[in-house]
Amino acid sequence: MNTKRNILFVFLLLISFLFGADEDEKIFATEEDTYHETELSEQLLKLKEQRIEINYASKKELQLLPWLSNEDINCIIKFRKSHKIQSNKDLFKLGINFVTIEDIQNYISFKVQSNQSFSQISRIEYNEKKDCVSILKYTQKTEYNYNNFRFGFISQKDEGETNAFDYISYFAEYSTGKNKIILGKYRLNIGQGIFFAPKLGMSKSGAATNTPINNKSSLRAYTSTFEMWELEGIAFEKRINFEKRNSLIKILPFYSKTKLDANLKENQITSFDLSGVHLNDEKKDKVEENIFGANIEYQYDNFTLGFTAFQQKFNKDFENKNLNTQNIGYSTDLSLKNNENQFVSEFASVDEKNAFVGIYKWGNRKFRQLVLYRNYDKDFPTWHGKPFSNQANFDNENGVYYGITFLPINKTKINFYVDLWNYPQVRYSEKMRTIGSEQFLQIDYLNQNNQYRLTLHRKDREKFRKIDDIGLIRSIERNVCRFDRWQFFDKNITFKSRIEYVFEYFKDEKIYDKGWLMYQQLKFKNPKIQIISRIAFYKSDILLYMYENNVNGIMQNSIFSDEGVYSFLLVKYHLFDSIELQSKISDYWKKENSFRVNFEFIIKM
Repeated sequence: MNTKRNILFVFLLLISFLFGADEDEKIFATEEDTYHETELSEQLLKLKEQRIEINYASKKELQLLPWLSNEDINCIIKFRKSHKIQSNKDLFKLGINFVTIEDIQNYISFKVQSNQSFSQISRIEYNEKKDCVSILKYTQKTEYNYNNFRFGFISQKDEGETNAFDYISYFAEYSTGKNKIILGKYRLNIGQGIFFAPKLGMSKSGAATNTPINNKSSLRAYTSTFEMWELEGIAFEKRINFEKRNSLIKILPFYSKTKLDANLKENQITSFDLSGVHLNDEKKDKVEENIFGANIEYQYDNFTLGFTAFQQKFNKDFENKNLNTQNIGYSTDLSLKNNENQFVSEFASVDEKNAFVGIYKWGNRKFRQLVLYRNYDKDFPTWHGKPFSNQANFDNENGVYYGITFLPINKTKINFYVDLWNYPQVRYSEKMRTIGSEQFLQIDYLNQNNQYRLTLHRKDREKFRKIDDIGLIRSIERNVCRFDRWQFFDKNITFKSRIEYVFEYFKDEKIYDKGWLMYQQLKFKNPKIQIISRIAFYKSDILLYMYENNVNGIMQNSIFSDEGVYSFLLVKYHLFDSIELQSKISDYWKKENSFRVNFEFIIKM
């Protein structure tokens, strides 16, 4: 069976080569294993479908593009007051770097978009397993937009689940320039995200001086398939403008009542279950959560001051007595901007537990710097928050981050950051204070037919690990050296190559593990069809991660270890102007039960 399947794979890959830069991968420089959209990936996908109108977009909308600096945005806004931006050449005349223009070109439009749209996405995933009652994963998303109204319905069934509507999300939204109201499921993003932020947001990326600052919209319908920590109820955003004073007040009251998956012991909460997989009802909807509160924000010119207060209540106690069933929280956030100089901060407090993050960004279009400090107390409630952090649950952490973006010439961009942190108190299996550090360097160079990227990434941390059945806190150093090359043969064909070497070093034990990965990829694209094929070879004693393209709605990092070959073939075909078919097949050639098929049917009108 495996031999026949591998022959089929090689045949399909060769076909795609005969036909034949991945924008997402150019910014997702992470090694986290995820099979969901992050807030950023979902945002970029929506911008591909409904691009930013470069001649009419507000400053806030232009800030959604993580590659643009404040000076770039200000130049665009100033230029279009007397001229119309008609092409990438006009952007270059404004002084925007070649690499930046290449990054944003698939997310902007020089024409006015329609104010009415309908989309229906149906996705089926088949994963070759023998131990599942139902081996199919099914997801569907329906969305309708008309002028100021927007409606959405999402459902999902994971592998092994028998209920076709195991997860449901829905919303109705009315939005104008001054008001927005959402009924149903939504998410909040307030300040720098200590209390409320997208749980799949990113702290670090290849955009070293942009990603750490939280610029996302404060209220948004929940359209992710991540089945935890969405809010459900009603939220209303009201903007009151004072044009003579060049100021505004924004008021955002919200209410949510929802049920959460949890692990219980003697009817007490030991942890929340984030998997979203319900093979039975043992963990599903075991805890009820009620939240109500409000955010008030005052903006004057480049000064913003916000205040948030809320009450949160669970209907069950926690096994950890340091966590409360009822929380009353307050926070204040501040933002000061002056061209490329920017200071943002947020301070939050809940039941004598505090959290703080402060960021200062300065420089110009060619050379930008950012420094960030954060301090989060142990057992600070992290349920709906996602500020800058080195971990998913951000409590019990303090640290300093420093990032640089440098554009020495028009066709070169350098991003660098260093992050130092410590966990002051007991954390999981680490029964003492532990520390860590991370350094990242990414150099991009673009010429007429090629783009080159060199990435160096080092992470040094203390973690509990067992070696020879002896469990100790050990100092572990992980280093990644990666080289990517994109070759642009014409507007339709892109060839990509990667070579990556990774090694881990246990300092005290003098244990050295290593691995390597290399792949070749070909991408063919025209108005009718897009084909992406990749074949990867790897040999490793440790885990290796590789971001890869998938059908719309999935951000995927594949994981590799041992020795083997992995390949995938992704086809996106526009059957008609309003109908698109997407399909992906992937397989680890030397592993049993690893064959995966994704199929997606999309209607857009």
